Amino acid sequence: MKKLLFPIALLLVVFCLNAQAKNKPLSPEKLSNYHPIPVQDGMLLSIAVQDDETFRIPLEENPTTGYQWDVRCEGNAECLKIVSASFYPQQAQLPPPEKKSKHHHDKDDEPPRLAGAPGMKLFTLKAEHSGTAILRFRHARHWEHNAEKEFTMIVFITED
Repeated sequence: MKKLLFPIALLLVVFCLNAQAKNKPLSPEKLSNYHPIPVQDGMLLSIAVQDDETFRIPLEENPTTGYQWDVRCEGNAECLKIVSASFYPQQAQLPPPEKKSKHHHDKDDEPPRLAGAPGMKLFTLKAEHSGTAILRFRHARHWEHNAEKEFTMIVFITED
């Protein structure tokens, strides 16, 4: 039973993220709604989406260590398109702003990025037509042959 809870919880997270993934650019506020999928080496996940649907897969990444996520589409690859793979660095948590005069205006109110801190790799994918695609995710250094972690996601795409 415990083995089933993790994949089910993961699918719920992905489906919740999917509801927000309708090709809108991500603001820092929206990005905070994404929680990276907890990855275990060798795990197998599955997800069901409808054709012409866009969805996102968030994964924790720290490229300063040399490890980065990449994805390969196998099987019926033409039914799924990898739209983008973007890294969003973690931002520093700032103390609450001090009271400022009504004449004071900061153009750059965004918190500074933390050098060397992990962030999130966000893969955006689009279901092109019905079928089944296999995504192979790999967390590795590009100069090393073996991956630190790998997992597979089977994407079932159904017609509207």
